[in-house]
Amino acid sequence: MNIRITVVLLLWFNFFTCSCLQASVGLMPTLERGVSRSRIVAVGEFVGFTPEFQKILDQGKTDYFTPVTTRFSVIKLLKGAVTAKELTVSLGTYSACEAPKNWKFHREAFPNPGTRWILLLEEEYNDAWPVYAGFFGLIPFTDEKLGEVEEALKQVPSTPDAQPGEKASQTSSTDWKHVPQSGL
Repeated sequence: MNIRITVVLLLWFNFFTCSCLQASVGLMPTLERGVSRSRIVAVGEFVGFTPEFQKILDQGKTDYFTPVTTRFSVIKLLKGAVTAKELTVSLGTYSACEAPKNWKFHREAFPNPGTRWILLLEEEYNDAWPVYAGFFGLIPFTDEKLGEVEEALKQVPSTPDAQPGEKASQTSSTDWKHVPQSGL
């Protein structure tokens, strides 16, 4: 009887502590899930924080749940369509229910201007593209990582009705202009 209660309590504790992460991303994040669930997959260059976030930062009003809004210049589009060469990207801490004790914003944790990143971006919300699963969808650019992302794109359906390995259309059904598939 005591073993059964202990197991039930452990399962409940595990469910409770992991439920925020599971609710925010569905399952534990993986590269395959990231490219599958992302509307946009691109190589981008970090430009800087948005003026709105810079103001919050300058006033010292950041907290764990304040979305960090940044600007990225699109260098190469791997999946999806965008209407501008520069995107507002929301970097957030969406994988936890509570802020860690004594959490403090550290500029060093964020990209430096001019650095290149592979971006896995979810559905645009409030004029910003959230990164898949918090920071999981912000991948430092290397040729090796780019190869891994391109391989993952080949392995998963890129649209809900596509089959694995089927390429997605780079344009939408609306009359969008999109960033050309230029080389790096």
